[in-house]
Formats: sequence, structure tokens, C-alpha cells
Amino acid sequence: MCAYNVRQKKTLDHDPGSGASRAINFLRSLGIWALGGLAIYLLYLLTSRYLL
Repeated sequence: MCAYNVRQKKTLDHDPGSGASRAINFLRSLGIWALGGLAIYLLYLLTSRYLL
């Protein structure tokens, strides 16, 4: 539906983030990536210690 709205109205449904909100979104995504990487590393440590 979003692509249809862009074609018909020639505008986006929402305003893209700018300024502080864009920086906060970027930092939030970096934090999510860091936690995911940490979780995978901890899983690697546990499996290498107990399974191998």
C-alpha cells in the first residue's frame, strides 16, 4: 500500500527522521547490532566450552 500511495500522491506516508531523532534511531540500531553480536559471541563461547 505504501508504494501505491507514493505513486499516487507523490509523497511519503511519513516524514523521514531528521536531526536528533535520526541520530537516536542510528544509535538505537547500533545498540541492537552490538547486542546481537554479543549474544552470538556468548553462544559461541558456551558451545565451544561445553560441546567441543
